[in-house]
Amino acid sequence: DDTSIEIGDTFQKDQSDIQKFLASEDVYREVKTAYKLGLLLYGEPGNGKSVLIKKLTDLMVEKGAIVIYMAPNKSTPSTQFIKKLDLLLKDKLKFVIFEELTTRLDSNYITWLLNYLDGTNSMGRSINIATTNYPENLPANIVNRPSRFDEIYEFQPPSKEERTKLLTHYMSRVPTEDEVELTAKFSVAQIKQF
Repeated sequence: DDTSIEIGDTFQKDQSDIQKFLASEDVYREVKTAYKLGLLLYGEPGNGKSVLIKKLTDLMVEKGAIVIYMAPNKSTPSTQFIKKLDLLLKDKLKFVIFEELTTRLDSNYITWLLNYLDGTNSMGRSINIATTNYPENLPANIVNRPSRFDEIYEFQPPSKEERTKLLTHYMSRVPTEDEVELTAKFSVAQIKQF
């Protein structure tokens, strides 16, 4: 019974990028490149990054993908475990989720993450998607290499038209111009609270 209100076009862009990726496995094989895609979602809290991941997870499950959630506050999987998992699931698409990359920025985790994203620990046939509210805190060697995150999407607060849609939904009436203007810098979550 959930109501879905599209904010921006990030879901369409993500979905399009994923569809292009899924349709080009043969090209990756021809050029002998690891078949993996990295997506980084960033922006202020409450603007839909986790909601988008939920929608993409549902889409990936429909496509038969294995969903793997890498909890930021847990120890990282060993190289042997990743290699064994990759071997066991070599014919399956893996959808790997990293929520809030800045939770752990110690050197051991950064080294592990870099090796996972495009080094010795990476998994083939995978889509790696990560979020952060604080992209400025991420080391440049994570965000400035296309082989780690191929696409980077910013989640901004809703536009005036989007705020009007959201306020109409949450208040069950058309908002006044003052209400729309008052929420100008609000996130989606703050508009719901309002």
